[in-house]
Amino acid sequence: MAESESGQDKTEDPTEKRKQDSREKGEVARSKELNTLAIMLVGASALLIFGGAMAQDMMELMRINFSLPREVILDQRSMATYL
Repeated sequence: MAESESGQDKTEDPTEKRKQDSREKGEVARSKELNTLAIMLVGASALLIFGGAMAQDMMELMRINFSLPREVILDQRSMATYL
């Protein structure tokens, strides 16, 4: 059932006339979870499509950064080329 502005449940369902008036005004019931579902589906699809490439790029970046020679890490001037 619908809630009033004070947050309390209404005791009666809306009449057919009130439902019809709401439809004519464009005030239709819509689930709040619909937006959440759409966002989750888009996010999951993006991970399926781009996830493999992103993981490979991150592994390559980590491989390069973790395999720097000690001299390069300790010398501030040479580190600028790796940033």
